Amino acid sequence: MTGKEFKAIRTSFGLTQEQLAEILDVTRLTIINSERRGPSKAVLSYLQVALAKGRLQISEKKEKPESES
Repeated sequence: MTGKEFKAIRTSFGLTQEQLAEILDVTRLTIINSERRGPSKAVLSYLQVALAKGRLQISEKKEKPESES
């Protein structure tokens, strides 16, 4: 997984770097480095555990209705 992909996952959950760090029980610097260089195997494992435990949930974004012409 690339850093860009990792950042895309974080932003899809609507989380800041600090919020994700708290959920994964890592430092914000770890999140920053993961977004720059790609996450380590440990960070990916923490992410999988957080997902399995329901600590991360994708927020439903409300789509704007298309304006009728």
